[in-house]
Amino acid sequence: MSGLLSLLPEGLRAISGPERIGSEQRWRVELADGRRAQFGVLLPELARDESIRRRYVRDVERLRELDVDGLAPILDHGPDASPPWRLRLDPAGETLAAWLERRAPAPIDEVSERFATIAELVHRVHAAGAVLRDLHPRGIVLADDRVWLTDVGLARVDILSTRTAASLV
Repeated sequence: MSGLLSLLPEGLRAISGPERIGSEQRWRVELADGRRAQFGVLLPELARDESIRRRYVRDVERLRELDVDGLAPILDHGPDASPPWRLRLDPAGETLAAWLERRAPAPIDEVSERFATIAELVHRVHAAGAVLRDLHPRGIVLADDRVWLTDVGLARVDILSTRTAASLV
């Protein structure tokens, strides 16, 4: 295990990892109450770039503030740590990626039902004032009683005005 694991908050037990996913090094951990979580640390080579570090911390803090049923919560974070880290709930269930692999080709009514639920959840995130930057089948968990968004990024919209401008996407 990497030296980054020393950042793991007390009381957590590493189950697996590390695994490089996107801009993070991640471990699956078990919380003191038995729930599973993901402990992610911004890769040290990225944390040296102040703009990447700021964006990572801003995204984690914004996700932590969002109160959307179905968005896996950020349980804790270390914005001032070097490198910064986050601890996110890892709900039990099957990822959409695994479901698609197992069920494809699935009946259209089953697919429609799943994707309508996902669309409603994405709408709730947008209604809370956030815009998703990326959403992957591995970041959607299909639990028995609900759908969870677990591994999402936020688009930077805080600098945009309500006016349009040339070359603005």
